[in-house]
Amino acid sequence: MYLAIKNWVKRDFISFAVLFILPFFKLPLTGFYPIICPDSERYLKAAMFFETSPHALTLTSFLLKPFVSIFWVWGFPVFQSLILAYSLVMLLKYFRKNLFYGLISLFFSGISLLTIAVLSDVYTSAGLLALFLILRGDKDLVLYAILAISFIAHYGNIALFPLTGFIWWQLFERREVGRLMLIAGLFLFLVLLSASINYFIEGEFRFFPEKKYSFLTARIITDAPETFRSYIKEAPDSSLAKNKDVYEDMLGAGRGSQAMLWHAGNFLDRLGNKDQINRETKRFLIWSVKNRSGALARISANNTYHLLMDMGCWFILKSDSTIIRKHMNQFMPRLSNREKQALVTRYGYNIRFLSVILKQAYYLSYLVNIIGLSIAFFCKKFRNSQTFPFLVFSSIAFLINGFFMANFSGIFLRYLIRIMLLPLFSSVLVLSYFFSPMRINRDH
Repeated sequence: MYLAIKNWVKRDFISFAVLFILPFFKLPLTGFYPIICPDSERYLKAAMFFETSPHALTLTSFLLKPFVSIFWVWGFPVFQSLILAYSLVMLLKYFRKNLFYGLISLFFSGISLLTIAVLSDVYTSAGLLALFLILRGDKDLVLYAILAISFIAHYGNIALFPLTGFIWWQLFERREVGRLMLIAGLFLFLVLLSASINYFIEGEFRFFPEKKYSFLTARIITDAPETFRSYIKEAPDSSLAKNKDVYEDMLGAGRGSQAMLWHAGNFLDRLGNKDQINRETKRFLIWSVKNRSGALARISANNTYHLLMDMGCWFILKSDSTIIRKHMNQFMPRLSNREKQALVTRYGYNIRFLSVILKQAYYLSYLVNIIGLSIAFFCKKFRNSQTFPFLVFSSIAFLINGFFMANFSGIFLRYLIRIMLLPLFSSVLVLSYFFSPMRINRDH
């Protein structure tokens, strides 16, 4: 054990240190302070005061209590950068690639910006890297810890990790049944653990959000208004029908699904208590699937396309500056009013500029990966390489994440950034595979 640690420090510590520090070089873009946005409140309260959220998993934030106690709000960037750097170092080690590959992927994916944000998006990339390495046979306990922490960090990962892992396992590792069962057992244990913690804190054995079907319902009634109007004609006595005027007003004002969920006095909250909301929204979803499945499929495909290609908006640009200041006053009391105003101003301008650069890198990675997948149909040697399994893994995760986040939450660029480390790294691997041998041959 001692020799293993010594060898790791000798070989990989410099790479780990560089990758850990790199995200903090983007602090000038955010006014030399971690990114705080409205969604940050639930994670900060969980870490500082052990408060749960009815809408988000906060178990991982509970685990950050020691880091927040030591580093205050900086505890989030420090911890997130630690686990992302470790996962990436282990990936570089697996592919026998140097630090340059990690730096390129980390910078142009944009994940380094989310690393310094008080959010839970960075866990998606870190957890998927750990999942891939574990599926390939890595027995590093730290990777298992990262996978566990990432799985319970965000509801989006609950579907993404098992689906990606199972589909990829079916394609490449079907003989390793024990490995798959171990991961599945870990996921099941974490679900039960999270539900148990909610029971001890809230008195309710609950894993999913209190309003289980609200996210999807809000997306359907804003993206497919004709589906909603057909439903209330067939169910005129339903709570949804009784509040149709409120819905029409919100739709006419251009307020989307986020307003239906989060704004004070929102449309869905008018349906009653949480049990009444769950009952009514479940009834609506069942009716929609039975009677409007074709329309919903087209809308889902359209939403997914817009997230992956149009890439939505930056998570901070849609937030009103007064909302940002409110959260600054609550969690950044050490800043003066002048410093807070400077932060609000810098967020929008700098991140809007950076998004232009990132989008070009994303489009290029799409092209390279599509070419790589196409070549794999004709090149057996490439299919047998180390690069191809990761290319397929990243493509599966990319599409599943795009579908779930675009249709269950919203079309925001942060939901794409959270996954882009994998497609960008796979595109660099593809380029390296096809061009490095050519360069060597020319040199000889």
